[in-house]
Amino acid sequence: MKVSSVSFRHPEAYTLQAVEARVAEAAAEGTDLMVFPACTGFVCSPDLPPVDASRKFLDDMTKLSVRYPGVAVCPGNLREADGGQTFQYAVLLRGGDILLRQRQLYLSRREREEGLSRGQTQEYTQLDGFKICIIAGTDVFYPQVSRHAALHGVNLALCPVALEKEGGLPLQLSGVWREVEQNQFFAVESCFCGVFEGEEYYGEPIIHAPLEMTAKSDGLLARGDAQNDTATAVLDNEKRIKGIAVFDVLSQLNPELYQNMHLFGGGAK
Repeated sequence: MKVSSVSFRHPEAYTLQAVEARVAEAAAEGTDLMVFPACTGFVCSPDLPPVDASRKFLDDMTKLSVRYPGVAVCPGNLREADGGQTFQYAVLLRGGDILLRQRQLYLSRREREEGLSRGQTQEYTQLDGFKICIIAGTDVFYPQVSRHAALHGVNLALCPVALEKEGGLPLQLSGVWREVEQNQFFAVESCFCGVFEGEEYYGEPIIHAPLEMTAKSDGLLARGDAQNDTATAVLDNEKRIKGIAVFDVLSQLNPELYQNMHLFGGGAK
């Protein structure tokens, strides 16, 4: 599977026309799946509240996915109102259909103060031989989210995020990169670069993989930079499996220990 992560570098680049141009380019290059940054839909319609902007952006992206049915697209995180609560969520679209829909499970202090609510369940889908989940926003900093996905057989995580610029690369690596190396799946990370609700965000587009299968043993299959705001790579799941054989992290787990010590709600046998 050929995948791509896009992280627009300039605020003026966040337009529906720019997004469509990237999808068209990806389709011409044979890309199977691409991930756009968190907040893309919000800043594409800056005059609308986030929930209304999300509704419009999802409708536009659904129509766009019909025009380019060969490319599965995660358009970043969105917001929705439901039952008097507001949730942050993300989707995976292909051919006008929503293949996967995931509400954010954990919230930052800022998100709690904004009145956002948490989702309750983790969802999955199958696409071209991969079991896929979405780990959106601050969920990348909660290890239980990635571990739960890995234990359910996920081998590809889609990660649209918004990282505070002052945290720099160390903050970014403490999220998706760390979780990939602890759980040994692939991940497509797309970072919002710009200002939203008074906070400045920045990050690099990165395609992550287990250390053992990357050329420099650094866990980075592809990485954007100041000149290139797109990272693209071909995911080889057989190579990932061979890399895991060198050091299988999940095989080292000891769930019986947690049960016997009454940890994390586990009861003794």
